[in-house]
Amino acid sequence: MKRYFLRCVALCALVSAFCVNSAFANEYSNQAGKLQRLDQLEQRMLAKQMRLITQATTEREKATIEQDTREKQARLQKFKNKVAQVR
Repeated sequence: MKRYFLRCVALCALVSAFCVNSAFANEYSNQAGKLQRLDQLEQRMLAKQMRLITQATTEREKATIEQDTREKQARLQKFKNKVAQVR
């Protein structure tokens, strides 16, 4: 009887370890997906900046667009770092 009990305990430990590992793998995958979406957002933002700069008529407009883009990139990088730390 004791032998069956020990087998049951070992099986439960194995199943719980698998479940914990699976949960960590899912979370890691979710974080990787978030980082990928953030990279895509950054690429779209840079493409938009280039379009706006080519459409801008004065140097002041160009400088304003560049400054706005730098601020957005800084906020985005800060968020990406925060997401990466969770990994």
